[in-house]
Amino acid sequence: VALGLRAMLAEKPPAEGIPVTLSPAPEDGAAQATFSFWAPLGETVTFTPHTESMVFVPPSVTATVPHVGCAATLPAFAARLGRYFSGATLPPVEGVEVTARAEALPQGHPTLPVVRTDASGEFRLGPVFAEELPELSLRKKGYAFVKVEGSLKWEARRLSTVVVRAVHWETRQPLSGVFLSLSSSGGE
Repeated sequence: VALGLRAMLAEKPPAEGIPVTLSPAPEDGAAQATFSFWAPLGETVTFTPHTESMVFVPPSVTATVPHVGCAATLPAFAARLGRYFSGATLPPVEGVEVTARAEALPQGHPTLPVVRTDASGEFRLGPVFAEELPELSLRKKGYAFVKVEGSLKWEARRLSTVVVRAVHWETRQPLSGVFLSLSSSGGE
């Protein structure tokens, strides 16, 4: 497993490529990563581990370098093997925002990034350390999406647009305070 670590110093660009050494922990044989990082005294640093297949809890840790002596050991990150889920819109719709509801994720799971469908209407979301995919929300202006039962596919329905301008019949100036009621007879 390739493991990376990002260090973000307060209000500065992230430092990529911090050397990380993976070695077995003597107590239980689980892998343990160690690293060292130099920062100016008094600086606050946020560390964020990342891999293609693991989910880390907590997602990041912040520490301040003391003015005297060395910094204390950071709290440990717990890593869990994650799963990726692939889905699609039918017919294919590009640029659909796919979001996992944060409250549907297991407790302690980091928030998943918003992903977008590609030109084929497909998306890939993860890593997720849940056995089942959390509830998803698909959004794109001008569309409604309905999940196809028992699959990771969503039926894309193009919505109609109705534009109404209320104007004075002689001056053609917009009218304020106009109430408009629009109804439908079934949605199909």
